[in-house]
Amino acid sequence: TKPMKIEEHTLFFDAKAASPDQESEARVARFAFLDQQKHAIAAGNLCPANEVEAAELGDQDDNNCNQLNAAPAYFDGGLVQMKVLGEHHVVSTR
Repeated sequence: TKPMKIEEHTLFFDAKAASPDQESEARVARFAFLDQQKHAIAAGNLCPANEVEAAELGDQDDNNCNQLNAAPAYFDGGLVQMKVLGEHHVVSTR
């Protein structure tokens, strides 16, 4: 499972109305990948640098961060102010 494209995002900002700023992009990435880069490094692993490198890894490879293999069982995203009024569809594989 991969996160939706940033251009289709509506939960943290309305991508259809405006391009995301750096803070919005960072928040989406944080929630999509659950801060797993720092957990991978702490475990002696390293997330792939790009999609090609990630595609070469197996689904169960500890270094395959696209599969959230290095993500913790618990993630505290903190309080986030919702700015977009409407209906949002969210799925979590964790």
